[in-house]
Amino acid sequence: MKSTMVTRAEVARRAGVSPMTVTRVMANDPHVTDETRQLVLEVVRELGYYPSVSARAIRGNNMNVLSVTTPTQFYESLFQNTFFQTITHGISQSCFTNRFDLLITFLDNPGHSGDPEGHDFLRPYLENKCDGLLFIALSPWTDQLERIEREKIPCVAIYSPFTGTSLTTVNVDDRLGAFTAVRHLTDNGHRDIALVNGPPRHMAAIARERGYRDALEAAGIPFRPELTTSGEFLIEVGYRNTLELLDRATPITAIFCGNDDLAFGALKALAEKGLRVPENVSLVGFDDVDGARLSNPPLTTIAQPLKAIGRIGAELLIERIRNPDAPVRDVIVPLTLVERASVRKLN
Repeated sequence: MKSTMVTRAEVARRAGVSPMTVTRVMANDPHVTDETRQLVLEVVRELGYYPSVSARAIRGNNMNVLSVTTPTQFYESLFQNTFFQTITHGISQSCFTNRFDLLITFLDNPGHSGDPEGHDFLRPYLENKCDGLLFIALSPWTDQLERIEREKIPCVAIYSPFTGTSLTTVNVDDRLGAFTAVRHLTDNGHRDIALVNGPPRHMAAIARERGYRDALEAAGIPFRPELTTSGEFLIEVGYRNTLELLDRATPITAIFCGNDDLAFGALKALAEKGLRVPENVSLVGFDDVDGARLSNPPLTTIAQPLKAIGRIGAELLIERIRNPDAPVRDVIVPLTLVERASVRKLN
């Protein structure tokens, strides 16, 4: 059962101060004595109090800070995951142009890390650390969506299934992108097409597998689970899982990878097995990161403009910060097939 939200009055009673003093402490008022500040903050931590959004008005002007919240998996691979690096680059470009600073936070188990109210998503905002929240590949729970709408908390979600809600979203059609990639392979005569995909519970990976299956079905090719693997969106996973596919001794003429990093790993595995791309095996990726055009051979891939997606998300969030009554929008950014040299046409 959901617990009752702690109020400012309760904190004031427990600390033996006035409600206004609690507000001044939470607003970092320099005129509050250190002794009083420490007393109030101890009670705040004990009760798990978050100030109401209206209390932010006490602070005056905005801080010009955006908070980006994303899964811990990106923290663990921060310097390896080109997806996160590129999209964050786009966000930072928008922040620089609009004179905003950027705060990055990571969530391991969103909404369930010991907080009975499930406020982890909103914490940077509720603790007055930022002016708005940008979620990447995360989705707040229903009660949080209700609070976002009720209190007009500025939020934008990139890669979120919560379209048609109080949350402004920026998405791509992952299913259609994967369908386009695999159809390109079937149009070039390939029928033994493997899938090296991302995590099985990841929203994008699920949609991309669906697109893979739909393209096979459209070409009259039966789905064969022995031609599929899954794992994190990392180069070493693509390398390891491609070796596993090749060791199964199942004929493969082409591989569709759930992102470009997986494709880079697949390239290495194929080379180790003495297989050339595209002469022996054709290869298609997803994302079109900078390395795709520099790989050997240059990688055919589905391009999603990651910098633009990050930039659009940040611009929409800044718009909502400056105008809380700005309309909620669901933006779909188009994907395109970029044909390079990693696909061979079969006779």
